[in-house]
Amino acid sequence: MPVTKQVVEGLFPFHFAFDQELRIQSLGRGLQKLEPTLEPGASFLEYFRLERPHLDLDFDLIQANQHFIFVFEPTSARYRLRGQIFPHDSAHLMYFLGSPWVEDMEALQQLGLSLRDFPLHDSSPDVLQVLQAQRTMVSDLKTLNDKLSRQRADLRAANNLLVSKQREVHRLAMVASKTEVPVLITDAEDRIEWVNDAFIRFSGYTQQEVLGRSAGSILTGPETNLETLAFIAECCRELRAFSCEILNYTKSGSSYWAAIEVSPIQDENGNPAGFITIQQDITKRRRMAEYNSLEIAVTRLLAQRLESSAIVSEILSTVCSLLGFCAGLLWRIASDGSHLLCGETWSVPQLEQSPFMERSKAMTFTPGLGLPGTVWIEAKPKWMFDLSRETNFPRLPSAAASGVRSGFAFPIQVTGSVLGVMEFFDFQTREPNPQLLEVLARIGVQLGQFLERAAAEAKQANLLSVLQATFDATADGILLSALDQSIVSFNQRFLDLWQLPQGTSKEASITQLRTLVHDQLSDPEAFFSLVQQLYANPEEVSAEVIHFKDGRVFERFSQPQRLADRIIGRIWSYRDVTEQWRSQQALRESEERYRIVAETASYGILTVDEGDTVVYANAAAGRILGYPRNSLLGLPLDDLIPGGVSHSICSLQSFESTAFHKNENPIPVELSVGEYQIAGQNLVSLIFQDVTPRKVYERKIEDARELAEASNRAKSAFVANMSHELRTPLNAILGYTEMVIEDATENGHSLYTRDLARVLTAGRHLLTLIDDILDISKIEAGKMEVHPEWVDVESIINECVSTLAPIAQKNNNQIIVKPWEPVGQFWTDPTRFRQSLFNLLSNASKFRHDGLVELSLQLDQQNGREWTHWSVRDTGRGISKEDQSKLFTAFTQVNWSTSKSEGGTGLGLAITRSLCEAMGGHVSLESEPGVGSCFTISLPRRKPEGS
Repeated sequence: MPVTKQVVEGLFPFHFAFDQELRIQSLGRGLQKLEPTLEPGASFLEYFRLERPHLDLDFDLIQANQHFIFVFEPTSARYRLRGQIFPHDSAHLMYFLGSPWVEDMEALQQLGLSLRDFPLHDSSPDVLQVLQAQRTMVSDLKTLNDKLSRQRADLRAANNLLVSKQREVHRLAMVASKTEVPVLITDAEDRIEWVNDAFIRFSGYTQQEVLGRSAGSILTGPETNLETLAFIAECCRELRAFSCEILNYTKSGSSYWAAIEVSPIQDENGNPAGFITIQQDITKRRRMAEYNSLEIAVTRLLAQRLESSAIVSEILSTVCSLLGFCAGLLWRIASDGSHLLCGETWSVPQLEQSPFMERSKAMTFTPGLGLPGTVWIEAKPKWMFDLSRETNFPRLPSAAASGVRSGFAFPIQVTGSVLGVMEFFDFQTREPNPQLLEVLARIGVQLGQFLERAAAEAKQANLLSVLQATFDATADGILLSALDQSIVSFNQRFLDLWQLPQGTSKEASITQLRTLVHDQLSDPEAFFSLVQQLYANPEEVSAEVIHFKDGRVFERFSQPQRLADRIIGRIWSYRDVTEQWRSQQALRESEERYRIVAETASYGILTVDEGDTVVYANAAAGRILGYPRNSLLGLPLDDLIPGGVSHSICSLQSFESTAFHKNENPIPVELSVGEYQIAGQNLVSLIFQDVTPRKVYERKIEDARELAEASNRAKSAFVANMSHELRTPLNAILGYTEMVIEDATENGHSLYTRDLARVLTAGRHLLTLIDDILDISKIEAGKMEVHPEWVDVESIINECVSTLAPIAQKNNNQIIVKPWEPVGQFWTDPTRFRQSLFNLLSNASKFRHDGLVELSLQLDQQNGREWTHWSVRDTGRGISKEDQSKLFTAFTQVNWSTSKSEGGTGLGLAITRSLCEAMGGHVSLESEPGVGSCFTISLPRRKPEGS
């Protein structure tokens, strides 16, 4: 069955749907109760994390692993959701169908969820069988009571010895240790001092495990009656003997009913010294009483004559409540008899939304498959005391996940025919119980008889209700009359249409109704004249329209009513067609309005049939295509707008195509297509406009863009050429300046040496600016080239550091090269790498004062290639986020005041980034104001394959 929205909303109140972007699209009302802030559109990752299976929260991974049980933990961590994920009809949506995973009812209440009580339904029991079972049970109880009385008498005698002499306690213990009933001795504060061997065998505890502990702490459990415990505590406080029956628990956790007799022990001075407790296992007697109560309860349910579904639900609840089972299910045979379907269910609160119950409700069983199928085919009860050992139990994974460990089923049958199967399950392993199976087999027979009788009654009642419902629910007002014009019956719709009083009696006659409707009709005389004519001609059939003074319009149909071949009366049927008449008038008006809009529109409109033949064209279409409008009718659409743009493309989104003028000239058009039906005929409408002016404008824009790009390339080429022309004479100036400085130094003209040094410094600075402009121009002109080779990186590092040492010393900075493992040679352009690294070290030394400049190297692997990361870190003022975004832009500097004092064009970082990208790498920046900055050059170390 496809997972539709209706199915999900009805069956899974804790579901949610999410799309490919892991955003919640819808959620069930139960989940809204758990997470009030969760709304459609929220990010899945903000509310849940995937606990199991261990997958990344990725839509494709989840879609590929739908067979898993998924466990999600909300961010509140108050609970977990457990269930399965199914695809929606759309491939871009997934449904998580699950429920809260809680371990007890208290946890469920803390989540703010309410417990649902299901109505339960049963059939009449065999009273004689119940009475017989009761007499047998009474006899067994009498025998058991006599035996217990004798044992109590023996133990009372032993207790009297303890009262007389405290020193004989040990002798009494030896006597008690030989008896087959459990005995324990406690001190005055209910701490166990001694237990006999029978207690150890029965409870599963050792002497060491119970000594010093209270009896209540080891024997009571979750279902022990609190009133009984209060009675025991009161008797112990008053130091008086007492006896009662109580539900105890063994060390393994299994429960049993015990009849206990407690007597106080006194020391030699008569002071309270403790208690001696004697237990007698009465589980069998109590179970027989429970079975008797169960049969009586079922008998009463079946006698209530409720609906079969209510009876079944009550039986499931009663059996589970009285016998301590955690879940019960009814399996009904499908209408075709091929498989079993899950019908009514009942479970304890922690199982209501469990994987086991959800899986059970969704499954079907063929004969012989699973526990229900086996019971169905064998027609006898079957007990599975440990589900983990069963090979024919398909629900084992969901049962194990929900803590269900054992189960049994019995057939619901009558006269040897199986009508269904009932299942019950427990959290504990249960050994087969023949007495219980006998009781439930009898209940199965009683329930089968009830269901068979209920099915027959329901079939008859359903037939009558269908006939009555059809008569009452029809949209027509119906009146049945006899040939003598007396009224036989009419439905509620008849009264509503004719606006008759609700108390109008069916005992009235047609003549009496005339007085009630006469003033409503526009032409009452013609109306009643036709009525009399039809009664005078019983076989005549009539159909006419009736008009009312208030504007209502009715259609009336009248025909003879036949029983076999005999006419027994007439059937009058009235239908209100007022809205239809008004709609037809409105439609005619609407068609006229739309016709005017279409005819006056500036857009061309064409309508074509299924054969792509034009059946409608407005005036604008004829004007755009150059045809008289009527000449377009009957033309193939392909002659006007070729390319199959009608039935093959139906979209209200506009797109461009080409139409052809009558003179065969192409016309660019913007077109939208829509498909619809009229009178069962598929039609397509095309709305289009001539976009020739827009195309001309777009062409002009494109030409202007190309002209601008060409101008930019010419500018870059010009700058590159000019930079080259400037550098040639400047190099000569620098050379001659150095020669003059040498001559002045040798001749002792120190006064000229300082001035010439300033000229040399300014010239070199000017050369640097020209080199930067030349580089950025080459980059913009696309003429930047790199020539990679195997480079000794250490020598380049040493050269850069030694060259920048004077600049660093000038600003009182220190350049530190962090040690690294020898890199050896790596594949790069040495000149471009030196230039890039030099730019970063120069900036760090030039724009910082009294700080550190640190150069470090890191190696790693990315996508199978080895990379080098050269980081230059300084302790300067740092760079803000706003300035970082524009730092690598040409001719841009962050701090103009520093730039004016230190110089620079703002091209260094832009050139460095372009050079690194040309060498196959990139430059990155990490900076925080007041802390410093770190620029990193990342380059591949090895020569690319195939280079």
